[in-house]
Amino acid sequence: MLTQHWLFTPEAEATSISTIADATKQFPNLPGAADGEFTITDGPRYPVMCWRQSGFSTRHLLSQSPGPFLEIGGPTPRWDDPRWRATAIWGQEYDLSELPGPLHVTNIVPLPEACAWIIGEYAGNDFFQADVTRLPLRTGSMAAVFCRGLSIVHGAPPEVYPPDYQAKSTVIRLAAFKEVVRVLQPDGLFYLGGATAEEIACLRLFGLELRMYRGDTEDHGQYVQFAETVYTKPRLNDR
Repeated sequence: MLTQHWLFTPEAEATSISTIADATKQFPNLPGAADGEFTITDGPRYPVMCWRQSGFSTRHLLSQSPGPFLEIGGPTPRWDDPRWRATAIWGQEYDLSELPGPLHVTNIVPLPEACAWIIGEYAGNDFFQADVTRLPLRTGSMAAVFCRGLSIVHGAPPEVYPPDYQAKSTVIRLAAFKEVVRVLQPDGLFYLGGATAEEIACLRLFGLELRMYRGDTEDHGQYVQFAETVYTKPRLNDR
């Protein structure tokens, strides 16, 4: 059984705290109206703020890429129809079956039997079990990476989660983000569903460029939740 216990050390937790502090100091604010298209609209429970860099289109970027593509922590079914791995991009659903190249799906746990039929539904798709913080992939090999609900192991037994799981979850997520940056091609795209402002700052610190975000305007106790964020990895000569 794959585990991430090697990450659960006081040193790793201290490094994560230090990384977040450095990131939020360097990137204290999110881009807004002065930096692109910015709107605030009524949501189901709270007003929702949306920002997108002017001229940027996730759909266009994906449609122009031959792949390969990667989903980590998958497969992710759509809430109302488990036959489709879909996500919302700029508030509109995007079916991952529409990708123009092969999609590889990975998770730290074996593929649930109930989801097995999803893999192979579309040509070129496959599933492999792997630790997202140590992906068995070449550096710069993925055109795009998709992720939603990272470090939330659905159906896992209670003993999988230590009492201080939230702190350890942060360690896992930051280590996974570094792996995403490593495996992405230059100009590659990273879609992250569910992020905090601190995590957005960390991804920018790791070298990704924030292109889009959508999130609640309300503070949920300790953090503002961003339902979706999109980044690209710049080419070396673009930095």
